Amino acid sequence: MRSATEALDSPDGMSGWLPDGTGPATYAWPGQVLHIGLPDGWDSVAELSDVDEQQAIAVLFQFLDEFAAERELSEKASLG
Repeated sequence: MRSATEALDSPDGMSGWLPDGTGPATYAWPGQVLHIGLPDGWDSVAELSDVDEQQAIAVLFQFLDEFAAERELSEKASLG
């Protein structure tokens, strides 16, 4: 897993930051988040149950919080 700063500077952005092994290599970061949040799979994003949608959103915000916190720490460390 890359640092948040490295990920933002890379062509694959957040996808490069997410934990390795989160799903098929063809998944963009939204697919990776769904794969982590819904390990039993899903048929259609448009037809997620309310529970699955809430779980996917919770996982997304968990990763966004972690990503932002890591980036902030990295920026503070680089400033001295």
